[in-house]
Amino acid sequence: MNATHTVLIVDDDPDVHVLLRGILQRRRFTDLRLEGAADGQAGLERLRQGGVDLVLSDVNMPRLTGPELIAALAAEGIMVPVILVGSLMRPEDAHGAMGTLDKQILLTDPASLRPWLDRLPSRA
Repeated sequence: MNATHTVLIVDDDPDVHVLLRGILQRRRFTDLRLEGAADGQAGLERLRQGGVDLVLSDVNMPRLTGPELIAALAAEGIMVPVILVGSLMRPEDAHGAMGTLDKQILLTDPASLRPWLDRLPSRA
């Protein structure tokens, strides 16, 4: 099956990339093209190129945090759904991003990603 959506994983911890990729692959999300960025700045640079349908971003990273990434995307008019993922996330960590989001998105179970992917427009 060809990938129909591109998901960008933005996290400074390589183990998190492996973990999220493994979870998504075990859940049989075979229609996804998974890409990675080592921090928020690298993620922003990749997102400027276009072609990303969904971002899974850590909250606390060097160079550009998850909330700062969201603010930068909004400032540049780059419209892509972002789900903040963080093991130590507190409400105040995501506070800066809330002004640019319509609603908070909390990924509590990887299976809950499917409804978000189903909402993405087809690339066919």
